Amino acid sequence: MVRACCFPAPSAAALGYSQEHGKAMTDTLSTEMIRDPSQFAALAEGWDALCQDSAADNVFLTWDWVQAWWEHFGAGKELALAVARAGEQLVGVAPLYRARSGALRWLGSGESVSPDHLSFIIRRGCEEGATEALLQALLALDHPLLDLTDVPEHGALARWLAGARGVCWAAHEWAVCPYAQLPASWQAYEESLSRNMRYNLRRRTRQLLRDLSAELVTWHAEHEAEAGLEEVARLHRLRWQGRAERFSFSDAGYIAFHRDFARRAARRGWLRLYGLRLEGQVIAAWYGFKRGDVLYYYQSGFDPALDKHSPGMVLKGLVVRQAIEEGARELDLLKGDHEYKRAWATGARRTLRIMIAPRGLRGWAAVAPAWLESRKQRVKSLLARMPRARWTWGWTRGLHANAPTAR
Repeated sequence: MVRACCFPAPSAAALGYSQEHGKAMTDTLSTEMIRDPSQFAALAEGWDALCQDSAADNVFLTWDWVQAWWEHFGAGKELALAVARAGEQLVGVAPLYRARSGALRWLGSGESVSPDHLSFIIRRGCEEGATEALLQALLALDHPLLDLTDVPEHGALARWLAGARGVCWAAHEWAVCPYAQLPASWQAYEESLSRNMRYNLRRRTRQLLRDLSAELVTWHAEHEAEAGLEEVARLHRLRWQGRAERFSFSDAGYIAFHRDFARRAARRGWLRLYGLRLEGQVIAAWYGFKRGDVLYYYQSGFDPALDKHSPGMVLKGLVVRQAIEEGARELDLLKGDHEYKRAWATGARRTLRIMIAPRGLRGWAAVAPAWLESRKQRVKSLLARMPRARWTWGWTRGLHANAPTAR
């Protein structure tokens, strides 16, 4: 949807703590734009505390992720962080940078790195007022266009925009992120899987662990992180080389970033690097994070020569089982509506691409690509619900899929 109207004046309620915080904030918020890397570095101390007190809290908004990304990919880019404070207290951060295209994008995302669940980081109870204050600061910049991907569909930013006045904005679906709510025991979670999945998982696990004597290995410590990540990269390349021109571990920048972040995550106790070893050789590897009660699945690989034993599936089962025993209550499979993810999921979340610009004809033109994409998605959805149209749509897609392409 596209809007063009005026910002309302912030209400006192919007600028105050919720009653749960037990205290009121001042009736105004001050905002500041941070462009200097030294000022960015000075935010380190309060960043993660703010993140933990935010409804948007996740591993991809932590200081370690964002700062590591800036170190590896920040060259030639301009910081554009908006910060909101109530007195001396940090209550909101919009972690953005200006890309070479001129658009404002998420700090911590871009180049070869594509995390999920990205948002303004705002103290609980302050979402409405701080969201508005941060957007006002950003839209006051020269030629502002916010091009924000991977935004939670039901997050504070999307909710605020739904009733906003004074901005042009448009949104369309960006990605589907399967997830599973984890019960208190592995047995209960295993029972939630399909009968076929449960049967295959038990049979393959028995074959590999009992009959073939495969063993689970871990590389959670900082000094082990690089070796474990190299196994993930090796097996990922082994699976995808020759099947795709580009894949995650084909990019040197991607590898360097994750080597750095894996070490940081290990120091924080978040790193989860697992392998399945058979006769001295790692045949499957799993890379992810456990932060709080959430287990994040980021990347994996397995030896395709042993595909008949399903080593990737067996390893994932062992990882999830151990995470449940460690107190994890959610498995976040991140973006990608793939069958191998849906088999483990109990639900799915959607993320959006949201484009935001100041009111006016220029702003409308700037966000038009997102608006057009949303219309296109709506038409596809309507056609898919019509029996004859579904057949026609599938047939035309098949023609397109079989058309010759340039190599």
